[in-house]
Amino acid sequence: MWKFRKLTEGELERSPREAEFFNVGDIDKAASVVREVVQNSLDASLPNNHPVRIRFFFSTHEKSNNDIYYQDLVPHIQNSKLLPTGYSAGSEVRFLTIEDFGTSGLDGPIKRNQLATADGGNYYNFWWCEGKSQKTGHRLGRWGLGKTSYHVASTLRTFWGYTIRYDDKRELLLGKTLLKTHILDGDLYDYYGYYSGPSYVPIEDAAQIDAFRNKFEISRKKEPGLSLVIPFPCEEIDHDAIVRSVIIHYFFPIIKEMLVVEVGSKTSSTV
Repeated sequence: MWKFRKLTEGELERSPREAEFFNVGDIDKAASVVREVVQNSLDASLPNNHPVRIRFFFSTHEKSNNDIYYQDLVPHIQNSKLLPTGYSAGSEVRFLTIEDFGTSGLDGPIKRNQLATADGGNYYNFWWCEGKSQKTGHRLGRWGLGKTSYHVASTLRTFWGYTIRYDDKRELLLGKTLLKTHILDGDLYDYYGYYSGPSYVPIEDAAQIDAFRNKFEISRKKEPGLSLVIPFPCEEIDHDAIVRSVIIHYFFPIIKEMLVVEVGSKTSSTV
């Protein structure tokens, strides 16, 4: 289900440099993920005066050579010279699942040809725009680059997003990877790829979504919001780093009872 676009003669080769925004100053990878997740969730909160709840959950699943989530992806990562050292060793995949509740989910058009007749929304911008944002005024993070932190957080430069939308109740699954322009089996491929249905539309098949939810231990049932999965998170992104970043950057909405954050695993949990 991973799709990469072949480049033809006359097209520019480009490799993304957005990750450089997160390799300077005193903002580490855990902090960049926390800031992007929490701020987006607070901005998308529902008008019910209930706190936004966010769950960071670390876990593992068994590694398999024919795993549909990785088998078509890994050759592209490998030929981009981005496959992390030690990937082939061991039989487990470590992953981080991040979920928000009390939010609207990724709303709005899902296709480019729907934009002209729509009243905005954040689904299309989240998945298909780089360096572009709809945030204005009091909303923070208006450069449209923050979502790159999800790629930087993964040693595979990859993440998936599963959303249930508040307005139309649609359940949508999509994945995205940002690599480098690369050659595979004699063909030149662009730097990005999508885990999607036909013609790059999001996956809505109930069986495929249920398999994804079970694989990555998604806790969302029918509540609107967004669930993100980051495979092979960087070593510095762990329980303590997430807790520390939440306290440093979001203590005010926590003490104002606007935000509740849980950071945990199968064996422990901090709220």
